[in-house]
Amino acid sequence: ELAGMSHQRMWLLIHDSGPLGLKAAFDRAGLPPRLYPSFRAAVEVYHSIEREGAAAERMVFRKRMLERTLTLFQSIPKDDLDYLLEKLDASGLSATRTAAL
Repeated sequence: ELAGMSHQRMWLLIHDSGPLGLKAAFDRAGLPPRLYPSFRAAVEVYHSIEREGAAAERMVFRKRMLERTLTLFQSIPKDDLDYLLEKLDASGLSATRTAAL
């Protein structure tokens, strides 16, 4: 939504095996540059959980994603963490509304 691109195209950029796709998606979304390392780390966590294949259930996957990501971000500045959590919360609400339709 932030980048004005289709979900499918953004997904392909974010999960591109090279380093340029995520950076291009991030820049296109207009997010603060200081948050790029955090987003990159979160995508890497996502891929590691996906490779394990142990979190097939959505709730288990979300829990593991949150646990591992927050563990990585223990040293992130509070303002940046608040921003990320706000975006995650908004995304969760949007997904809940979509699922209810």
